[in-house]
Amino acid sequence: MKKLSLLPPSFLLLCLTHLSFSQTVNKDIQTLDGTVVSVQDVTQKLTPLLDSAHIPGLSLAIVNHSTIVYSHAFGVKDKTTKAPVTTNTLFEAASLTKTVFAFAVLKLVEEGKLSLDKPLHEYLDKPYEGLTDKRYNAITARMVLSHTTGFPNWRDDKLTIGFTPGEKFSYSGEGYVFLQKVVEHITQMPLDKLIQIKVFTPLFMKDSYMVWTSVIQPRVATAYDRSGKSVKGNQSKEANAAYSLYTTAEDYSRLLIAILKPAVLQSSSITAMLTPQISLSDAQPNLSWGLGWGLEKTAQGIVGFHWGDNPGYKAYTLLVPEKEKALVYFTNSDNGLNIRDQLVDVTLGGKYTLYDWLGYDQYNSPQTLLWETARVKGVQAGLDQYRKFKETAIIKPDENILYKLGYKFYYEKKYLEAIEVFQFNTKEYPSYWKTYVALADTYGNMEKMDLCIQNLEKAIELNPDFEQGKQMLKQLKEKK
Repeated sequence: MKKLSLLPPSFLLLCLTHLSFSQTVNKDIQTLDGTVVSVQDVTQKLTPLLDSAHIPGLSLAIVNHSTIVYSHAFGVKDKTTKAPVTTNTLFEAASLTKTVFAFAVLKLVEEGKLSLDKPLHEYLDKPYEGLTDKRYNAITARMVLSHTTGFPNWRDDKLTIGFTPGEKFSYSGEGYVFLQKVVEHITQMPLDKLIQIKVFTPLFMKDSYMVWTSVIQPRVATAYDRSGKSVKGNQSKEANAAYSLYTTAEDYSRLLIAILKPAVLQSSSITAMLTPQISLSDAQPNLSWGLGWGLEKTAQGIVGFHWGDNPGYKAYTLLVPEKEKALVYFTNSDNGLNIRDQLVDVTLGGKYTLYDWLGYDQYNSPQTLLWETARVKGVQAGLDQYRKFKETAIIKPDENILYKLGYKFYYEKKYLEAIEVFQFNTKEYPSYWKTYVALADTYGNMEKMDLCIQNLEKAIELNPDFEQGKQMLKQLKEKK
């Protein structure tokens, strides 16, 4: 008889850890104020919420005391086939990818392969994207993770730097891609392989992928826009540090647990991750950004947050380290963040000023009702309702309401409707420069370049500090 060799204790420990992750049991949930909410109550409250917000499908995981206590799927993965969402259904995580990448970057820092404060250009053989702006030489990994590089979120054409790096917060996917290129150069491996080694494998995230493949295709939920029309997802063939993660709520929650109860990363790295690096708003000093995470100082201590916003997919996560609690949810709808406040209230509780900063009109807000009216009955019906809301003080005068309404049409490529709303907004709020930027953006997409330039000039006239607009205007005139 062949002698059986004993497995090393370390291997047994890993197997047991994996087993404990795999055996998720839905239990009653304890909110931040100590209230106990039953599994049945959570499920019964969230089901009609999805219907009210026109969200086809959702997957949710909740962590209490650093353990997954609730993992549930709602609705359909595909409206045509009626296939249900399950806890194994994959979603585009969108910008929740950034938290995974930040985790990997901090691991490289621990290993001495990368410094948070060494200028990133020193790791490369030549300037990234051919940048000649001397301010480029000051950009560090810390600045990338805290969104203070000076890069735009995404470039329109040539990559530029809008302000002195480290000076202020400005959310930037471009910054994360820059750091990705540095990391790939240092490690000599593509990002998807690096993330697999540094994050997915040690955290047993067996249902997470950084690139689209035919293997995962049958498991990915179909994406839908605000009106319920199916849209094509990103289907990223190459890993992108800013948005290309495909995962499940249960799998992503393993990353949350590794932050709440440090695993893989040292406690000092987790502390650095959740330490404020830059303030988000002078008006809201309790809001800041750490290394990969938005942060809010609350009665429960520092709370970490992030959202995901890809076409047809919306996601949200909240992390309360001092209470060892967290949640994450993914949806296959552009309406997915419209239930954020209510979902958090039902499952975790707490009051957050980050809601106002982050935006996203909730499903039952006057702004959402305006959109529904304008979408179903036409722009003029929506504008009539806006006037009534304004007259009866249901909404306070705010230039952003119509600005956001116009962009909802814009994102659906209904440019004529978008222009109608934006032009109305210029009459309501003639000094609001961003509306003219929106008009320029829309006319540009319609290839009406004279009108694009005209509105961009007006925006710059109203806001002489709009440096990015000046650069765009110069490029447009050169192309003319």
